[in-house]
Amino acid sequence: MNARSPFDRLLGVAVERPANAYMLEGSASAVRSAAHRLSRVLIGRDPNGGPGPGSSNVAVFSPSGANTYLASQIDQIVIEAARAPLEGSRKTVVIEDAHQLGVVGESALLKTLEEPPASTSFILCVHDRMAVPDTIASRCVTLAVAGRSSPDRDAVQKVSSDRLCDETIASWRSVPARLRSDKPTVVAADVAVDLGAAARHLEVEQQSERDDLAEFVGKADGGRRDKASRVRKRATKQLEETQKRERRRSATRQVRHLFEVLVNEYGAVLRQSDDGEMGPDAIGTLRAIERLNSANEALGLHVNPELLVEDVFVDLAGFTR
Repeated sequence: MNARSPFDRLLGVAVERPANAYMLEGSASAVRSAAHRLSRVLIGRDPNGGPGPGSSNVAVFSPSGANTYLASQIDQIVIEAARAPLEGSRKTVVIEDAHQLGVVGESALLKTLEEPPASTSFILCVHDRMAVPDTIASRCVTLAVAGRSSPDRDAVQKVSSDRLCDETIASWRSVPARLRSDKPTVVAADVAVDLGAAARHLEVEQQSERDDLAEFVGKADGGRRDKASRVRKRATKQLEETQKRERRRSATRQVRHLFEVLVNEYGAVLRQSDDGEMGPDAIGTLRAIERLNSANEALGLHVNPELLVEDVFVDLAGFTR
C-alpha cells in the first residue's frame, strides 16, 4: 500500500475536523490546485471534481492592484467570510497570493481569525510562509505542497533590490575552494560581511520611508499635535512591522541565493571530473550539494540565516577536505 502524502492526510483530517484557517505554501500552480481540492473537501464534495453543486460555497480572491489587494477587496473578503453558507454547513474563502494583502488587509484578516465565523474556513495561498506575519501564520494549519517555488528564481528576481553585485557573487563562488584550506568560521564571517552590507543598504531605504511617513502624517493632520501623535504611532508601528518582515525576507533571499551559487559551483566540479567512478572527492561533493539543498529547505522554518550559513560551511569543509 502506498504511503499517503502529507496533503492527502490533511484532506482526511479536514473531513472530520475542519480548521478555521489553512496556509498552503508553494508555487502558484501547485498551491492553486491544492486549494481547489481542499475547498471541495471542506464543503463535502469530491476533491478531484470540477464545478458543480456546492461551488457557490467557495469564494476565491486574488489581488487586483499592483502586487497588492485593494481596500475594496479587503472589505469583500471580510463580508464574504461572515456570510452563512448558501447550502450545507460550511464555506471556504480562498485568498490567493495572501502575502500581498498589505498592512490593512493583514490587520483585517487577523481580526477575523481572532473571532472566526463558525462555518467559514480560510485557505491562504503563499509562495513563502515567512512573507506572512507570525500572528496570522500561527492561526493556520500550514503545509508546503509539491512544486515549491525555486529559491534561485526568487533570489534572482530580487537581486537588484538586495544589492547583490558581481564582486559579491565572485566572492561566494570562491567559497568551495577556500573551505579546503581556511577555517569555515572565517569564511562564514567574510560572507556575513557581504550579507551585512546589503542589510545596511536596506536599512537606509527603510529609514527614508519612516521619515517620509512622519512628514506625511504631520502635514495631513494640519498641526493638531494630539491627534497627529496617535495617528503617527499607529502608522509607524504598522510600518515597522512591515519593514521587519521585509528585512527577514531580504536576509533569507540572500542566503538562498548564496546556497544556489554554491550548488552550481559544486555541480561544476562534479561535471568536470573525468573519473567514471565515484571516488572520495565526488562523494564529498555530492554530500555538499545535498547539504546545501537541505539547508535551503530549512530556511523556510524560521531559522537564523547567518547561523545556518556557519553550520553549513562547517559541514561542507568536512565533506570536501
